[in-house]
Amino acid sequence: MKTNNTVELLKANDLLRVINDELDIYLEIPHIAYVEVKQETSKALLFTNVVDKKNGKKFDTPILMNGFCSPKAVELLIGDGDAIGHRIQELLH
Repeated sequence: MKTNNTVELLKANDLLRVINDELDIYLEIPHIAYVEVKQETSKALLFTNVVDKKNGKKFDTPILMNGFCSPKAVELLIGDGDAIGHRIQELLH
């Protein structure tokens, strides 16, 4: 699945939080993603204004973090996780 499709699917199902603030790729973004993933109602995060503050570099590509934020997101993005797990087990035996 392409990233744009993933973003739209998450957005359509209220599973995406878009963050437009300028944030550092090495310190701020990982910290925010870590805090978000610990929340009971965790959402995927799309960071649109990504920078490397130490080296003064701005990135054009947004960053999607925590894409598999909930069982609902997993099912939307890859299908029935249990069925996939069973299929993998069958292939391994």
